[in-house]
Amino acid sequence: MNKREFLRSLSGLLRGMPRRERAQSLEYYGEMIQDRMEEGLSEEEAVTRLGSADEIARQILESGGVQGKQGSRVPVWMTVLIVLGSPVWLSLLFAGLAVVLAAYIVAWSLIAALYAVLLGMAVCGPCGALGFVAEIVKGNFLLAVLLLGAGCALLGLALLALPWLNHATIAVARASAWCAQGILRIFERRKI
Repeated sequence: MNKREFLRSLSGLLRGMPRRERAQSLEYYGEMIQDRMEEGLSEEEAVTRLGSADEIARQILESGGVQGKQGSRVPVWMTVLIVLGSPVWLSLLFAGLAVVLAAYIVAWSLIAALYAVLLGMAVCGPCGALGFVAEIVKGNFLLAVLLLGAGCALLGLALLALPWLNHATIAVARASAWCAQGILRIFERRKI
């Protein structure tokens, strides 16, 4: 790739920049190629040593231009709107974060409560067996069978519900991770 092709490719990749900044970037890299050619490299070697136009464009766009972000300023009217609107948008931001946090706490509290219920149901199995033995010793056969049947039924229901609750826990964990990534993406700096 020669100098003209490289600069044309770079110009196309920097299309979203203001004209003046794009012209400065193209002039800068054109001079870099020229300097390397004066040092004895061929035009193609000088272009190759710079790197690909895609990488250079990405660096320029991330840094805000060849000179960095010194030239870019926030307009005064936008600053005034941000400051004057802060009571409204800050309140809405905190309210939104509170709702997200509350939903997160409720989801995990529900999962914890369901695990506690399943644990209680599972404990009913051995307790029913102990109650069966105690009632047989007392001679109360009908109550003994009732206790054993109820304990076994509750233990069985707990064992049947456990895989479903595990799937629900995984779903809540994935949803939590997805929400956390979404929130982080809001605050991340946009990259090209």
